Amino acid sequence: MGELYRYNQANQDELIAAIAARLQKGELGVLPTDTVYGIAALVSYPDAVDRIFSIKKRSAEQKLPWLLADIEDLESYALDIPDYAFVLAQQFFPGALSLVLRAKPHIHQKLLQEDQSLAFRIPDANFVRQIIRASGFPLACTSANTHGKPSATSFEDLEARICDHADFVVDGGLSHHQQASTIVSCLNDRPEFLRIGAISKEEILSALDVHE
Repeated sequence: MGELYRYNQANQDELIAAIAARLQKGELGVLPTDTVYGIAALVSYPDAVDRIFSIKKRSAEQKLPWLLADIEDLESYALDIPDYAFVLAQQFFPGALSLVLRAKPHIHQKLLQEDQSLAFRIPDANFVRQIIRASGFPLACTSANTHGKPSATSFEDLEARICDHADFVVDGGLSHHQQASTIVSCLNDRPEFLRIGAISKEEILSALDVHE
């Protein structure tokens, strides 16, 4: 197993600094989020992001979502953001919602979908958001499991193989939602639901005052 850290409020500041320093060296780690445990690397290290695909045994065609620290970060990395996406961000960020948006041209092509889009989320986990702020870049992050296997919602659920290949692992107990995020594409005039997770379709439509 990669180096193990155990999270608690007493050691939070020290732990955030240690993890940020490791991420800034191009390392990758397993982190607790508000939804499920994720395996993450800074987006500024595309080679580290590539390692995630290898560890998960996931096709590199399925690009990784980005975790941001603050709503303001959306405009740093996404363009042509429709008004309804801002409504959803204000309503559900931080939280278990991922928004697929067009990415700005400065982002490395290997991190983008063919249509130049990315999924963005702000996790409802202050610990993770502080790591992102301390690191200076978003995290490319996906569930810490072999592709096709169940996601881990606690440290005990993590696959040994995943932990063995990570540079470090953080034990943060049980995740809050214990379910993956809902993914909504915001590339067109109306939202498109790509995955229903912790936030229901009805909640999304209600926030937009849309009725089917």
